[in-house]
Amino acid sequence: MLTLGSFIRLQSQHKHSRHTFSSHQLLKLANMVKLASILTLALAVVAPAAVDAANCKTGLHYCGYVLLRRGNTHHLRIVQRSDADTVPGNYYNQIIDALKKADKSTSSAYVNHSLFYCTGGSNGNIKYQAKCSNCVDGGDGNSDHC
Repeated sequence: MLTLGSFIRLQSQHKHSRHTFSSHQLLKLANMVKLASILTLALAVVAPAAVDAANCKTGLHYCGYVLLRRGNTHHLRIVQRSDADTVPGNYYNQIIDALKKADKSTSSAYVNHSLFYCTGGSNGNIKYQAKCSNCVDGGDGNSDHC
């Protein structure tokens, strides 16, 4: 890590060079290094939380359409059968796997309006529970329901 002391030593080693730093420039540079360190630390603290936000919360029930938009806020539409194979989303493949394990259809109606239980784990694993005629989003921190 580059510190103010390092810059002062660097300047003294190169005093015959035509490139020298004023004390004001060194102070500005030291402040920039401090700011970069603080931003790096802040990112290290926030980044894991952002990743966790995409996973379901263990013990809660989720509608398929709610799982599809977790971690992908730009993608808030209902999946149509024609594009079901190319839908971006952290949970699409897991939903399909859970439906197949339960011997259920993988149609858009089942993908979007089935209820899944979050069993947890590092990938936010899910298990099929039921097909709803109208799956209702219970809101953050609450289970969804039929």
